[in-house]
Amino acid sequence: MSAMTRLGLAATVLVGWFTWASPKLATSMRSQRGGHTRNISTSQMLDTMQGNTSLLNGEERTSFMTAVEEVVALQEEEEALVTLIWSLLPEEARMEALEISSGPPMPSKGRNNRMFEPETASLLDALIQTHGYTRGAPSDIPSNEGSGRMPRNVRLGAARQVVLNGHLNSEQAAAAIDAVMRLSAIQDQRVLQERRLMMQIPPAVHRAITSE
Repeated sequence: MSAMTRLGLAATVLVGWFTWASPKLATSMRSQRGGHTRNISTSQMLDTMQGNTSLLNGEERTSFMTAVEEVVALQEEEEALVTLIWSLLPEEARMEALEISSGPPMPSKGRNNRMFEPETASLLDALIQTHGYTRGAPSDIPSNEGSGRMPRNVRLGAARQVVLNGHLNSEQAAAAIDAVMRLSAIQDQRVLQERRLMMQIPPAVHRAITSE
């Protein structure tokens, strides 16, 4: 077989792969995983599992519930850290920032912003630009700051505006930098675990959620 013939056969195989075999393989894989084409939230999974105790049995149920609860715990840690950041802002400065801030800030450069909310990266940028990188000791998270009903991205965007307006002293800024760094790490971890969780949704759970 000549070199030109071998090249022709190779090209034919590649064309066949990309136009027929590869799409069919992808479809088959999605089918085996339960056809996960719809976005499903962790809260939907938890609600479905808690509302249907017979959906999965034994070790499979225990393993999946543990994975879901781990993501939920990380989400709760995120919320607690956002509450902490909010508590570090002077109250008058918060209200002023909420009035003038509009829309989500531009994502930070140099970081993979798919891994966490862009407001977190933008807030960290603002803190470092205005106060330098001085990370304080971890602060206690307040039990109730009255901001739980306010969307998280709104609070983080307003916090960024407070920083840019120069309303934080060096001690507050250092505490905020520590809280934002912790928040960023938790968000990275949560997104990775969510992705793993989405890849292992049992078909029965997927059907129960998408049929609602």
